[in-house]
This record gives sequence, C-alpha cells and structure tokens, in this order.
Amino acid sequence: MKKLVVVVFVAVFFLSCGSSDEESLPVTTTSNAVTTSDESAIENMELTSTTEIIEASTSTSTSTSTSTSTSTSTEPLDPEDLVLTAVYDWKESSDRVKELQRLLGVGDDGVYGYGTRDAHVSENEERGLGTEMIPVPPVEIVPVGREVEPGSDYTVSGSGFTPGSTATSTLYSEPVFLGSGVVDDRGRVSIDVEIPSDTPLGDHTLELSGQSFEGEETTITTPIVIGIDTSGPVFGSASVSSSSVDVTSGAQTINVSFSASDDISGVRVLNLWLSGDAGFNKNVAMAGTCMGCALAYLTSGTIQNGTWTATVELPAGLPSQTVTVYLEPPIRDNADNYSEGLQLAVTSFEIVNTG
Repeated sequence: MKKLVVVVFVAVFFLSCGSSDEESLPVTTTSNAVTTSDESAIENMELTSTTEIIEASTSTSTSTSTSTSTSTSTEPLDPEDLVLTAVYDWKESSDRVKELQRLLGVGDDGVYGYGTRDAHVSENEERGLGTEMIPVPPVEIVPVGREVEPGSDYTVSGSGFTPGSTATSTLYSEPVFLGSGVVDDRGRVSIDVEIPSDTPLGDHTLELSGQSFEGEETTITTPIVIGIDTSGPVFGSASVSSSSVDVTSGAQTINVSFSASDDISGVRVLNLWLSGDAGFNKNVAMAGTCMGCALAYLTSGTIQNGTWTATVELPAGLPSQTVTVYLEPPIRDNADNYSEGLQLAVTSFEIVNTG
C-alpha cells in the first residue's frame, strides 16, 4: 500500500513540474517500480515529518503554558495594611505618622513614640503582618544636668532596654556599682541610688548598662558633677488658671502655680500668700511643709528646676475683690540654704460676685 502511494506522489510531482505537453509525462502505475532504497528514504522522510510535527506541537504547548502563567495577577494589598507595614523612624514627626495614629486610634499628634509603637505592635500581630518593620527606641540615659552632693540620693533613668530585663548603674572614674532595676514594658528603667559620701568632688561619669530592644548588651553614659550645695534656691514665676472667677452661684476653685530652681539639692520650702482687698486670705505652700495651707505639688520638672501647682478653694458668698498673690520669703533648699528677700507681688486675679 505504501509503495502505491509513493508512486502516485512521484507521478503528481512530475506532472506539476514537467512540460505542458501531457503526452510527454509518463505515468507508472506498477507497484513494483519502488525499490528497497526508495522505500527506506520515504520512511525516513515520514519519520522526519512526524518529528517536526511533535516538536512544533511541543513548542506550541510550551508557549501556551508560559503565556497562561505570565497572565496570572496578584490581588492588591489592603490600603490599611500598606500603612501598617510602612517603615517609620523612632520619634518621626510627619503627616504619615498622623495617618497611622488615626488608624490605630491613638490620637494624631504626628510623633512616633511609645504609645504609637505599643498600638502598632498589637495591631500588626492581630493582623498577622509581622513587626520587623516597626522601629525600636534607641538606648538613652537621662542627663544629670546639675551638681550632685556626695551622700545624696539620685535617680538614674534611661530607656530603650529590653522589657523585663535588668539594667545596672555604675559611677566612674573609679568604678562604683550604684544599683540595678527592672525595665518596664516600654523599655524604661529608673534606679534610685545613693552617691557614696566619699566620692571626690569634680567631674565623673554615670553609666547605665543593659540589653537593648534588639537583645544586644549596651552601655550608655552621661557626665555627672559631684559638688557641695552652698547657694539658696531661686524663684522663677507664678501664674493662676483664670484671671476672673465668678462665685455668684457657689464655691469655685482656682489653680495657683509657681516655678523655682536650685542647682544641687533642690527646692524644699516655698510659700505664697493670697490676699484679697475685701477679706479673702489663703496661704499656699509646698506639700509636707505646712498645716492648713493649700498644698502645692510638683507637676513638671524636678525639685532642682520644676513647677508646683496648688488648688485653692474660693468659698461661696465671697464679695467681689482683687486677690494679689505674694511670694513670702525665705525660700529654702534641701541643704538648708536660704534665699532671703522682701515680700513680692507675683500675680493676681479677680473674684466676681453679682448676687
């Protein structure tokens, strides 16, 4: 059968390629005209054609498969996830931090601090987004900023340590271990220490050591000056929370604040006197120094340089009047140094009663 087909193929080939004179084209219909050599060549030709078809088919299949794979697309990330997985700097102040804070529900002051970080870590863990991109606070020690007396108490403070770890404090030049403390959940530590009474006067170094947020052993230092307090404290200023208080409908209160400083041992005693021109009088004093006074508590800063605030009650029925606030010397520090002077008017306010 194969021989007959080949003979016909050859005949057709010659018909298409030969002369236009039909009588000059011999056509052989005898199947025996194909030799063994011709049969082998034809089979090889058929094999070659088959191989080419298979290769072409394979190529087409591969091309189709590749095209299908390339056209596969990924779903876009949730916009909130993009905000949560962005990289921020510690203490960064920006509009994008505000956007993050609003998403976390922690206000929007725009500064990346401890509160933002706590909420950020919690939210990312809940969503399974990871926390490796969240910034960690650097290891820091609070500068001393004043002279410290030998034998006096001092609080060494720092931040940026591993929560739950232990931090230690050492005083140099000659190393003296001062104490240790446990780091809180936000990486902060405060260690109450006593400066040795035999510490030489002059310049020294205060060291704080512990594990950073990344788990590395870290040491940070700050200068400290050991000295003797020989000067009295200095008054800063005074203010009231309102310039006018109306007591017509009943008793009211007013906040009286004052600031003062002392370079080494800190302010211990300071008194204000409130005197109205229609009979109101009240004494304001630092907490722990007066009985029956309106007590003033430290509301910002330190006893070396801080602000104290007292809440003063203004009884119902007081007549309208101007109340002057006076500084009552002397002011005293914890080393019993005094600042003498005369009574000084420092601020005033009005009491109003329209009844």
